[in-house]
Amino acid sequence: MNSFSNKYIVEFNENHGEFTIDFVKKIDDCMPLVVIKTEDLKEMNLKQASEFIGERLILLMPALRKIYEDYLWSEDGDSPKKG
Repeated sequence: MNSFSNKYIVEFNENHGEFTIDFVKKIDDCMPLVVIKTEDLKEMNLKQASEFIGERLILLMPALRKIYEDYLWSEDGDSPKKG
């Protein structure tokens, strides 16, 4: 199964206490790709949560991975020097 896609269902479900990211699918009984518990989110400030959630979306979407590939594989998140 290829779990990379450019279209996802992103949901924060207060009843289940989870933030989920899932790909659009025809079968509803599959497990979400990413689950972040509310208690974990509450331990993060906005900047940390934004980076954590945003990075997961970037890593899952091939088009975004391509745009940010130089940053993703650097040690500090800065674009490596060219040449």
